[in-house]
Amino acid sequence: MLADNSTVPSFLNGVNSNVTKLFQGAEACLYLVPHPFPKATIGNAGSVVVKQRFAKKYRLPELDKRLTNKRIIQEVRTLYKCNRCGIKVPTVYLVDMHEKIIVMEYMSNHISLKTFLDQLNMSSPSIISLAENVGKLIAQLHDNHIIHGDLTTSNILLKTSEDVSLCGDVSFDNLVLIDFGLSSVTKVARTKQLICTCYNELFYQHTPIRKRFLTSCYFHINLSRLMPKMF
Repeated sequence: MLADNSTVPSFLNGVNSNVTKLFQGAEACLYLVPHPFPKATIGNAGSVVVKQRFAKKYRLPELDKRLTNKRIIQEVRTLYKCNRCGIKVPTVYLVDMHEKIIVMEYMSNHISLKTFLDQLNMSSPSIISLAENVGKLIAQLHDNHIIHGDLTTSNILLKTSEDVSLCGDVSFDNLVLIDFGLSSVTKVARTKQLICTCYNELFYQHTPIRKRFLTSCYFHINLSRLMPKMF
């Protein structure tokens, strides 16, 4: 977490003196606003995350504007589609195309799947449940023709206690997907196959869950007849 308030954009000035810069990626910055922003729009939502896309100086201004607007619209549409399909994602409260921002729910009491795996004993029975449920989550995306675009363990959140060891069995209902900035919609089976193949490589070091994870993907996505033998 980056508590660098000196870089908070001007549109957040006066909203709250405790605005915190959470993260800066290649495409956008995330800010945590401890109180609703604005109250009239969000009601009793509590803390929110403000995601602002910034201009890329190496692109022509008009092209940059078109690409940025397109990605904001696609991200919001995908988040709404996920909500309608029962996939857990942050709730969108406000979109401002002029400021290039999306105001969304802050997922408190969640950690990234990456953090969870780093802290968890790899002999834990939670690993098997985790593999199955992540497979189901990807299957649910693909069944609804949603491609995340950046599906890493950093973009999957897990609701858990402060002590990871107390988490126990990993429930599917505790998994939340974030960061749909590169998302798309497609019915092409090959694209979905490549996503599963890449995720297999991501889990490569976690040998105990590798086969269980892909088996879950095969079963729930129903692509086993299209995917090559990997074991």
